[in-house]
Amino acid sequence: MIRLSKKELQILHQLESNARQSLSAIAKKCRMSKESANYYIKKLEREGAIKEYFTLIDRSRLGLTTHRLYIKQRKLDPEVGKGIVRFLKSRPDVWAFGETSSEFDFAVGVSTRDRYEFGDFVEELLNRFGKDILWLETQMMLDYTEYTREYLTAESKKTMKTLASKETVKHDSIDLKILGELRKDARIPFSKIANRLGLSERIVRYRVKRMEKMGIIVAYRCNTDYRKLGYDYYKIDLFLEDRTNIEKIRNFVNALPQTVYSEKTVYYSDIEFDIEVRGTEELLETVQRIAKKFPGALREFKYYTMLRFYK
Repeated sequence: MIRLSKKELQILHQLESNARQSLSAIAKKCRMSKESANYYIKKLEREGAIKEYFTLIDRSRLGLTTHRLYIKQRKLDPEVGKGIVRFLKSRPDVWAFGETSSEFDFAVGVSTRDRYEFGDFVEELLNRFGKDILWLETQMMLDYTEYTREYLTAESKKTMKTLASKETVKHDSIDLKILGELRKDARIPFSKIANRLGLSERIVRYRVKRMEKMGIIVAYRCNTDYRKLGYDYYKIDLFLEDRTNIEKIRNFVNALPQTVYSEKTVYYSDIEFDIEVRGTEELLETVQRIAKKFPGALREFKYYTMLRFYK
């Protein structure tokens, strides 16, 4: 397990909040020299606390519909599982997926132009692996929000919301190519994007600023390896006795220092959120804290953890 110093945690918070800000800006906010800031960043990368840098994109602004797909294999055949993983990795419309510890084996995030295109995606999945899939479940995602890790840095959490917009904004194929580069590396220099796409640096800079202003680009973040820091990830579904206080409960759980993601879906549970804690004991303590805050509100809860992320 990696133990981070106070300075490293400050750097981590800055990169979680805005991974694209300059080294000078990070150094100034952390009250250290540029050389020190660069040293700590390289150390976090070298030790694996930071795995990569990514760009958080609001796909609803691009006119895309997002679904979550749960897949259960008929039998735990490693070769079948590898085939499903290869298929999902190859799909540009799959933006997130991983292997879980729940009653299903894979959780998948898919964004398509409409429900018909999503239907085609599911059809192709079943045509390839139908005999190996016991069941699958699909849910339309209405909201997806990420938060900086307040539990880790003690800094007030920053909220980054996506998928909730009903308005599609104007964009073209060049914008999508630029997003493709930023999605792979949020800290990539504009000059490198320009060289790869045959554009001028001025055009790339202008288009990125425009997409930020229009809400297509929501944030630039670092992908923190919570496991190396001694934490576990859990996805929690809450089922309520009634929905009278649902917004109060949702606001409460989203404000918890341990909450790093939250979702709204057309789904059977009432409230969904994701936490990072030190094992199941802290997970249960978190749920008990919610139950104590809202007596009689919780009927049931379910949870699972991710065994590994592929995207």
